[in-house]
Amino acid sequence: MENEVAKRIKCLREHYQLSQDALAEIAGVTKAAVSRWEQGENANLKSNTIKEICAHYPEINPAWLLGGDVPMLKPSEKAQDLASKLSDRLGWLNEEQLMKLERFMDEWLS
Repeated sequence: MENEVAKRIKCLREHYQLSQDALAEIAGVTKAAVSRWEQGENANLKSNTIKEICAHYPEINPAWLLGGDVPMLKPSEKAQDLASKLSDRLGWLNEEQLMKLERFMDEWLS
């Protein structure tokens, strides 16, 4: 799990194009601490530090950062609303309509 956390901290830093110094400032730690985290030495990674990072980047899923099997980014409120509306309406579609929708989505999202 520690290696996964190390990879994800580095991934987060690269995603936002941050130096180790910049992430350290956001997290309220030293550059050396960030370097150790990325090397897999994250036993001292505190929950408050994760909270600081996620407060700065609220779209980051804290469970992902800690190695969880969840997406890196939380879905936006708009995406959640749209998914809810779509889910409510899917029950009204027949098999042919569902197949058309699936083909459309496969083409559109690829």
